[in-house]
Amino acid sequence: MMLLDIGFAGDAAVFILSVATESSPFSPMTFEEFKDRGQRYRLAAGMEGKPMSEEIKKLGAEVVLLSAEVAALEKSIKEEQVKLTPDEILPAEATARVKELQATLYKVQAELLRVQIAYRGKVTEWRHAAG
Repeated sequence: MMLLDIGFAGDAAVFILSVATESSPFSPMTFEEFKDRGQRYRLAAGMEGKPMSEEIKKLGAEVVLLSAEVAALEKSIKEEQVKLTPDEILPAEATARVKELQATLYKVQAELLRVQIAYRGKVTEWRHAAG
């Protein structure tokens, strides 16, 4: 255990590793929300900072949602493929659901890529904006 290596007692290390973290309704859901809160704190504390635009936060949230949708579709495809017997020649009806899921997956992946490119462009503009 690495916790033991840095000086934690055995019982303390087990406790730390067994504690389940919970999400708070006040916790940011995306990195953009987290970054925005940090920037707002900096401004409120009189430090230099620039808040993120709503467009960046919206694109970040969209990336998170689309990534989750891609993962769910990939899982569904694997589950459907397990139901099919690879040794037999299957009729088109048997493979139709997998093909439908794959087509949807490709569309969602294309949309995710489009949103990621737009998001990265806006974040780059935000980071390099003067002032």
